Amino acid sequence: MYFEKDYILRLIDMMADFFRGLMEKADRADREKALDAFCRERCGMPLDAARAMEYRTLEELLNEHARFYLSEALYMDARLLPEGEKKDISLLLALRLLSRLNQDDALAAARADRLRELTQLTKDSLAAEDYAACAEFFLNGGRFADMEDMIFLAAETAEYPERYIRAGREMLLNILTLPDEALILGGLPREEARQSLADLSAMAEDDR
Repeated sequence: MYFEKDYILRLIDMMADFFRGLMEKADRADREKALDAFCRERCGMPLDAARAMEYRTLEELLNEHARFYLSEALYMDARLLPEGEKKDISLLLALRLLSRLNQDDALAAARADRLRELTQLTKDSLAAEDYAACAEFFLNGGRFADMEDMIFLAAETAEYPERYIRAGREMLLNILTLPDEALILGGLPREEARQSLADLSAMAEDDR
């Protein structure tokens, strides 16, 4: 785990306070300057430079904490930008950085709503591997209904869906070992999870 639960909750509160402070600045240039300074301090690079990079490059350059901060900064950047290419790039990069931090249960639980929002905002640009990363994020965050959505989107958008179907089946089999209460809290009751498992098996047969 990269983040303890109490730590990530404090961190998210801090980010919310920072964003509110940004929005209180009347001048757009001042907002951009403050956000760029935050990115330089927390991520070691200017925001424009980060936006110009592929997420895989950023994964190689930055540790987990810096990638989280950068995802937050890019989300704020997109909130401040008008519609256009820069906004779309910031949103997609924010999603890709956040979703690849999917092995941390505390972060996944705390930022599941943010990731869900990002999937809606970037849905026309996502690839199967993005949906698969989001599915694992939601799995570890206990958001099983969202996980199910991402599993099927990954399989439906992949050129070669077999591995995404196989990974999705493993996730569903994983949650079927949980108590009924946990499945209901995650938004995917046992019978629905079993039906999804059957539907994925049917997709696998159709793909052969």
